[in-house]
Amino acid sequence: MPSPDHRQQQFGIARAGVRFARRYAPAMARRGWGRILFVSSESALNIPKEMIHYGMSKTAQLAVTRGLAMELACTGVTVNALLPGGATDTGMIPAAFPEERRRTLLRPEEVVRIFLDSVRRGWASGLFLTTGIPGRPRKVMDDLIEVLELLR
Repeated sequence: MPSPDHRQQQFGIARAGVRFARRYAPAMARRGWGRILFVSSESALNIPKEMIHYGMSKTAQLAVTRGLAMELACTGVTVNALLPGGATDTGMIPAAFPEERRRTLLRPEEVVRIFLDSVRRGWASGLFLTTGIPGRPRKVMDDLIEVLELLR
């Protein structure tokens, strides 16, 4: 079980986004344009048993994302969350992970590129883009692009 200090740190990270939004979202809405992007984690949806506190804080970020997206609807401000993990080759992949499987993972830059492109274009708000989808990574990226094209 993590220490109380560690749990507080995790929840502090989630609260930081709320403070940011309270500070900047009103001005964005007055201008009629803005982009808020939270970086959550696949652990928000698939909470690891050894990291319940972390998963909970990331789930809280998704609640904030969805709530702000609804609150700021029709203002020109979009609010989305990126959920790295799953089929993405991040620094959290163990060194013992088989190399032949590592080659099938998405590169973080691929995920970020398509997601940020959709955010910049304002195609969606309240969207959670996760890479934790089983299957071939290239097909996952093609499917994500297809979904974003439909959302436009």
